[in-house]
Amino acid sequence: MVSAGESRGAKGEMMESGMSSRGRWLTWTILGSWALLCSLQWGWLPFMRYGWALNLWAYQPLPVGVLLAVSGLSISIPAVRQALIEFGDGLVGALESRSMTAPVSGAVVFALLWLLSDNELSPDAMVFGGAIFQGYEFIFPDVGTTWIIFSLIRLESAFELTDMQVVRILSCLTGGFTVGLLVSMARRGMLGPTRTFGLAAALLISSGLIRVFAGRVEAYPLLLLAVASYVWLALRYLNEKRGWYLTCLVAGIAVWLHGAAIGLGLSLFFLPRLASDEIPWTVWLGLLVRGAFISAIPSALFFLGLILLGNELSLQAAVARAVEILGGSEAETSTRWWVRGWGGDPSIGTDLVFASWQQLKYLANTAFLLCPSAIPVLLVLFVLKGRQLGRDATLLFLAALCLPLVVYSFALRPFWGPYDWDLFSITALSLILLQGYALELSVQGALRKHVAVWLVAFQLLFVGAPFLALRFVPLRDAGPFFKD
Repeated sequence: MVSAGESRGAKGEMMESGMSSRGRWLTWTILGSWALLCSLQWGWLPFMRYGWALNLWAYQPLPVGVLLAVSGLSISIPAVRQALIEFGDGLVGALESRSMTAPVSGAVVFALLWLLSDNELSPDAMVFGGAIFQGYEFIFPDVGTTWIIFSLIRLESAFELTDMQVVRILSCLTGGFTVGLLVSMARRGMLGPTRTFGLAAALLISSGLIRVFAGRVEAYPLLLLAVASYVWLALRYLNEKRGWYLTCLVAGIAVWLHGAAIGLGLSLFFLPRLASDEIPWTVWLGLLVRGAFISAIPSALFFLGLILLGNELSLQAAVARAVEILGGSEAETSTRWWVRGWGGDPSIGTDLVFASWQQLKYLANTAFLLCPSAIPVLLVLFVLKGRQLGRDATLLFLAALCLPLVVYSFALRPFWGPYDWDLFSITALSLILLQGYALELSVQGALRKHVAVWLVAFQLLFVGAPFLALRFVPLRDAGPFFKD
């Protein structure tokens, strides 16, 4: 006979042995990924030598890269990972008892973004300035975002302010609010069992996507905040069955801000069904019809106001741009918005053929910059845990959020090449959310924290920190981000 105490002891030894085995596999995986990423950063792999997002270390002196490489190598040591875990738990624990984790996180991120904000105007800022000078109220399809930005710039001019400081502050504020929303999702258990800071928030902060919020005069900071707000409300509806019409309204505001938010429609369509498997199709259809009406209100009211105010210049430009996007413009100066088919002719700007090596390489560079670990992690998890993941309603919602945006990324043409790196920001945010939740669902116990430390640390060392550092004058000309 075996006593209960002996049985529990044997079970504990088996669990410890299993954790030790998985820990060894993790260490070897970290070492392998470290060697690969260092090779990419220093251009040692010929077939990826001209990847414009893979060599961020090369802009800085060699000692900086060596320091980052040594820091990355230290993550392979379990004791170092454990020390980082304990430090993070202690930091969050000080705020957790007062429910201050989300607001304090947002405030800290805002302050850091302002300190590290870009010191030069982006190309889009120049375009915005020209449009304002010509009398436009907005630019289609970034309708709401450009209208807000144009209004703030005009307000600055009235008070004789310069350099678009108000818009820069707004950009940093949206970053703080977006991170705060992701932390709030984690605290409420919307993004998995870890209810502290939240893996998705850490993955966002450590990636190149965070630079979108670093004082850039762009349309995407406001759009990303709207998408994060939509996801927060949608996951609350999924868990608590309340707030359907508010969720639809925020989705409509996102579409008003930028036309790319139409991609939220698929996840919104399936949301009632995912919230309740037994919902009658008539009730589902009624929710969708009323939800579509609510979603259309922001854009409808805006354009109705423009018509009543008689701003024909902006309206005519919007119609002409819509025709151009749909491929109906035959003007010589028209811009091609979508990647070229196999039989099409090249046009001005970056010319990419659908599913060509050039397009795949461009998208790989962009993904590495904006959401470095999302695609490889998701591929591994869906191969190993696909059946388990496919039964979870939240994961299916996030997958429905990602799918149209990934398709959009394959169809959209980055006119300015590497300088259009932020064009796919909304797709990157959706992939980060899916990655964070899938990891929380698939990896259990202490191993989950060690994996999280590895991914966040590597993203910060290989992408996030060196990419933010480029706001300071790089010392070496290593690619398109160099400014003399």
